[in-house]
This record gives sequence, C-alpha cells and structure tokens, in this order.
Amino acid sequence: MRKRAAVALAVAAMAMAGCGAAEDEGATTSPPAATGDASYDVTVGEFVAALEPEKIMMIEDFVADNPEDCKAVNVKQSVVALSVSATEEPPDSPLPEFLLRICETSY
Repeated sequence: MRKRAAVALAVAAMAMAGCGAAEDEGATTSPPAATGDASYDVTVGEFVAALEPEKIMMIEDFVADNPEDCKAVNVKQSVVALSVSATEEPPDSPLPEFLLRICETSY
C-alpha cells in the first residue's frame, strides 16, 4: 500500500509539473549513455541519500539531457515526490532508468 501511495504521489507530481508523454507510445527509449561525469550517474540509493540541492541538480541535469522524454518538468515541485517514490526502488538500481520510467509514465 505504501508503494502505491508513493508511486501515485510521484506520478501526480510529475503530471502537475507537465511532463509530456512520448509521441510513440510503443517506442522504448533508454537514457543517454552515462559517461561517468553526469550528476545523475548514480544509483537510486545514492539519490535517496543525497541532500535536496544535489537531488535537484541530478533531476535538472537528467531533464536537460532528455528534453523529448521530460518536457516542462518543474523539478522543484517534483523532487520530494521523486525522493519518496525512489525509496520504494531497489537501492542499487540506476537512477537514469528510474527517472526515465517516471517521466515516460507521467503525462
């Protein structure tokens, strides 16, 4: 039940933030190849443990690198909901996959 509430909260926050749906619903996209220097090239567990300013920077960088998947995301409105939702993910999951999934499933 807590997981559903956390996911619902994240989806609602992203919807309010204006994240657009992918043009081709059947298409699957993957995050850009991490070069090791992207701020979001961390695990979900590292994201959860990060301070809010660092989380904001990670999300802003991801959104900037994925403009078609995450249009008009209001990061400051989404950071708390994403942080809560991330606590339900396996800590060793790659953060870019989590962020892309959230963005693609939120309209």
